[in-house]
Amino acid sequence: AAQREAVETYAKAQGYEVAEWYVDEAISGATLDRPELTRLLNDAGGKFAFVIVAKMDRIARDLMAQLWIEKELLRGDVELISVAEPFRGQDPANVLFRQSPMPTLSAPRRMKMRSRGMLLYTPARRGRVTLVPKSPTGSLT
Repeated sequence: AAQREAVETYAKAQGYEVAEWYVDEAISGATLDRPELTRLLNDAGGKFAFVIVAKMDRIARDLMAQLWIEKELLRGDVELISVAEPFRGQDPANVLFRQSPMPTLSAPRRMKMRSRGMLLYTPARRGRVTLVPKSPTGSLT
């Protein structure tokens, strides 16, 4: 109910009309084998211009699955919009966010990640990220 309300509130604020609801009741977003997801993808391209979700993990738990679904929707000129995340569709901020390692930094355990140009470190208890310059030939570990 809260997800539907969030989508309706967002749609109304943007001046959109909700044309159809695609809801897979009691089926995990961890799988792509969902009847309503299949129907949504089949309907994309002509029936609606946007797909609005409360959060991206509502369309799929896995980032790669989210990207695949978004790409399939874009083939039908349908934009995927998340109410909770501060980006939408193919805007540069969305592309950068999804191609960066930042989404993984919310993990509850200590994480070290090396990439070209800097070392990203997030302490387990403080939840903040420190960027430390590193040699330009860094490696991902």
